[in-house]
Amino acid sequence: MNPTCHPLASLRASVKLSHPAYAQLVAETHAALGFGQMAARREKISRWESGRATPELTAQLAMAHIHQVPQETIRHLGWPNWLNVAAESPAVLAHPWTTEHAVDALRIAASSGSRTSSSVAACGPRAARLADAWETALAGSPEPPVREGTPVTASDIAWMRIRLTELEEVSQTIPPAVFIQAAVSKLRVITGLLDSSGYTRETGTLLLRLGAWAANLCGELSHTLMDPASAERYFIAAVRSATAARAPAWASVSMSNLAFVHLDFGDPRDALGLNRAAQRAAPTPSPRHERLMRTREALILAQLGERTASARALDQAADTLFSGPHTEEPDLASNLKGADEEWLTIRAGMTYLRLGKYRTAIDYFAILLDDDPSLRQRSHHALPRELMEASDALLAIGDPGTAALLAGRAVKVNGTLPEGYVSRVRGEFAQYRYLPAARDLLGLLPDA
Repeated sequence: MNPTCHPLASLRASVKLSHPAYAQLVAETHAALGFGQMAARREKISRWESGRATPELTAQLAMAHIHQVPQETIRHLGWPNWLNVAAESPAVLAHPWTTEHAVDALRIAASSGSRTSSSVAACGPRAARLADAWETALAGSPEPPVREGTPVTASDIAWMRIRLTELEEVSQTIPPAVFIQAAVSKLRVITGLLDSSGYTRETGTLLLRLGAWAANLCGELSHTLMDPASAERYFIAAVRSATAARAPAWASVSMSNLAFVHLDFGDPRDALGLNRAAQRAAPTPSPRHERLMRTREALILAQLGERTASARALDQAADTLFSGPHTEEPDLASNLKGADEEWLTIRAGMTYLRLGKYRTAIDYFAILLDDDPSLRQRSHHALPRELMEASDALLAIGDPGTAALLAGRAVKVNGTLPEGYVSRVRGEFAQYRYLPAARDLLGLLPDA
């Protein structure tokens, strides 16, 4: 690994310490914590940053103490992933829940670029504090922003709303790696208006809602691309922006989406807490909104091994299919429109996969076994993940041929697979190279 790209190098630079000075600080902290003496050599830090060596656990605990990262996070995420928790921007996690800091969070999210980190920052106590601070902010309702300058007009707002609606629609046909650039571009435009234009309270509130919409879309795409650090940053920015706009339903959807990221890349216990905060923030959600949160609850509980509670959450999600009309505002309706009966059926399959009920999962994945899934008008950035989960279920029951076919479709729909999937797929199917479908799949993957 390039030493300048290692998260430890970034973390050391953030505290403005040289290799020898950082080595001395770690050694002194190691001794102060009762772990004994440790040599304070600059070469040791260099080896850790180059990836040529991994620190002993006690050395990691000393570094964690320096950077205020809980011990359980070190043990859960492992080296070097937990370093990203220490390096996360305080503007995202720790700043007050004011309108000004909501705009800051949008700006940071729009300008940070992809981090392609394999971990999330708001772990353990941080996740709990995030949820608590958000719920307090919702109850307090911060004042919408006002700014002097060249005014944002109703036409500007309408134009941006049309552009975001079009983005939601074309997500069915454009690979996420390409599509995310357009989504980030729109987020930057909205952030630029919040930073440099004039607006009334009403117009500023509408801009914040649009910022939440764009940031939420960027978060969904980053999640699909297996970039959890970016997804988390976008979703937290969306939650902050929606909260400042006094749009609790939007904030709730974004918080539930953040919980889904934590399910995949963090601790399911944190995911459960975040999703339950999202549910409390929307006590009377629309049917589709409730469906989203209940299916997330079912998936999280399945991951935790809570079979009965997971099945009950799935039943509650299914009940929303008969719960009357959808009453979301237009921007939220555009985001939630994909949460239909077919979407729910596939999420039931994903839930039973996590419960180890593979044949039941395959029954729910039946629609994905069609020879031409592109005929289904599903979100382009959701389908590859759905196909890969169905592939996992088929592998689990000993059908590698059909599993390879589905994984191959995921590659073709997406144009490629996120890096996090590629090594796993190559390892799972290498032993089945004698099968034509597996050979074809392996041929679609980028070179190692």
